[in-house]
Amino acid sequence: MVNPVTPLFLKAAQYAEENPGMPNAHLGASLLPLERTGGFVFGVLNSYGDQADADVFQTTVFHHLGRLAETLEEGVNVTHRFEQLLQAINESLAKAFQEDLLRLPIAEASGIIGVASDAEIIVSGFGQLSAQFLHKTEKERFEQYDLARSMRVEDEVSTWQKPFLTVLNGELHPGDVFYLGTRINRHDLTQMALNEILTSLPPTSAINKMRQHLPLETAFAAVILRAERIDGQSIPKQSVEQSLSELGVTKERTQHYLGEQSPEVGSWMTKAWLIFFPKRGAVTRAKLLRRSLRLFGRLLMTIVVVSFAIVRDILRISFRGMQLTIRHPSATINELKLFGTRADHSLRSGISHFNHLPKSSKRILILALAILFIFIVSLIFINKQQTREMERRAYADTVEEVENKLETAEASLIYGDEKQARAFLNEADELIIALDRNAEERITEAERLDEKVQEMQNALRHLAEVEPTVIDKVADEIFGEPVTAESLGLTRDGIDVAVYNSKAYLLSPNLNQIFKHNRAGDKFDGGAAWILSNNTNIGDATAITIDGFVWVLKADGVIIKYLSGREETFSTAVIDPVLLNATEIWTDETSAFLYVLDQNQKRIIVFNKENGALVIQYTSPVFEFLRRIKVDEANKTIYVEAGTSVYQFTSM
Repeated sequence: MVNPVTPLFLKAAQYAEENPGMPNAHLGASLLPLERTGGFVFGVLNSYGDQADADVFQTTVFHHLGRLAETLEEGVNVTHRFEQLLQAINESLAKAFQEDLLRLPIAEASGIIGVASDAEIIVSGFGQLSAQFLHKTEKERFEQYDLARSMRVEDEVSTWQKPFLTVLNGELHPGDVFYLGTRINRHDLTQMALNEILTSLPPTSAINKMRQHLPLETAFAAVILRAERIDGQSIPKQSVEQSLSELGVTKERTQHYLGEQSPEVGSWMTKAWLIFFPKRGAVTRAKLLRRSLRLFGRLLMTIVVVSFAIVRDILRISFRGMQLTIRHPSATINELKLFGTRADHSLRSGISHFNHLPKSSKRILILALAILFIFIVSLIFINKQQTREMERRAYADTVEEVENKLETAEASLIYGDEKQARAFLNEADELIIALDRNAEERITEAERLDEKVQEMQNALRHLAEVEPTVIDKVADEIFGEPVTAESLGLTRDGIDVAVYNSKAYLLSPNLNQIFKHNRAGDKFDGGAAWILSNNTNIGDATAITIDGFVWVLKADGVIIKYLSGREETFSTAVIDPVLLNATEIWTDETSAFLYVLDQNQKRIIVFNKENGALVIQYTSPVFEFLRRIKVDEANKTIYVEAGTSVYQFTSM
């Protein structure tokens, strides 16, 4: 199908075994054209069990895919629509499972769905199906990507709550091929043969060819998409027979294109032979062949004889040296001197023998030694090359693993699973630390991955750096005069006080108590202990605020909620970095949030009062010595006193 936005033509085909040979196997494949935008919506489903469960599974997923194909318009954010699709499918499957309409264990199901539109492909899936992407590079070679492995999370989904969790997307280029479907047994069809079929044949022919290689009992379902360039020419149609015959013609070309291929030793040797022995007719070639065979025979014999003699002499000398050292240690020095004399004599004798050799023998010997030297050097070079290649592959595999973990963490963030996202980010960070950085490009790559991890960690931490502006006003004009025990005339010891409904509540950590003081005229009375039930020690409390509930802040960031003198159940989300020196807390009756000041990390942390969830962390270099805070939520303005200055910034 032609893409109206980019000069790509998408060919596609689907197949699902109607009566699979495996018992209780149920297959389904869907391939729906996008008439308005160009492209396809596609999916392959597989399950084992009752037919009724398979029908519910397939009907639910394919219904939503059909809705997407019908409603997707030009200009729409395809990625956003696809994420909405996944949410709808996940909710429908979860509801069917809860209502006992779907009793199939999720471990017995697999599915991969996606959309290809505007030169972009987006997929999601779970289970044991295969998803392979063959990208055609500028050098006319294919790079293979196992998308199924990237979609698979380490803790496999165990319920129907969110089966379609991970989302992968990428660009389509001319020549790219995407296969999703049954995982092929390598004994039935090798990876190289599968790649040849996928890259050489149109999708329909490729599916037919694959089916021919697989046993009849294989439960086979597949969708294949292939992107081709449009050069202003119509794309001719091919019959299945023509396409299959094309496979043999293009096999050699395909082997060149595929990245993972064995060395073409025969081809290389043939080229080398023609360089040294060009074609000069059959008679000449026959003479050259006989002469060459004699030459190489003599060379081989010479190398064998010389090598045997060298090894024999080395062993003999070593054995004699060991005997001499053990029996007559004192004679070792004399023997070594004698050995030097003999070696010199042997060398001179060898040179003399060499000088008396015929010219042809001299040339053969020199050539043999040269070949031996080249052979040894080649072995060393090949070994180094193999070592470097293994190291390069290990590095590339590690980088790919990091990318996969980052993609999975990003998908977890999209679905609100911060715990899993944090776990994958920590694993990615450990892999990045272990990355080799012995070259400039590798240092750059590690820094890029570090930045990506840091960016996602900031998203997990809900960090937002702000740029507050200084207010040319005295702090008391914004925050009012400080309310202290002394200013209220209270005689008890306390570190913070809050006034609410004409009553003063004095926080006294030393006594692990809050004292309530009623107003008596223009002053307050002596007060009485207010906390009746307290499960948490407040000996390290630092601040108090009241909005009907009494909120007490501890130095480690723990917030305690009280009502009528009794502690209520309340806890806040995990904060990263951890709170070590929380100094102030603010809220009022109209706010839905709690604002906490952290001097050590120069930040303002905002929690949801209802459930303790972390809303955001505001940071800024000017947040030195944070003292007081006031929030005008109606105008989205936050005022903060830091050091001797007062700042304001817009809340998010």
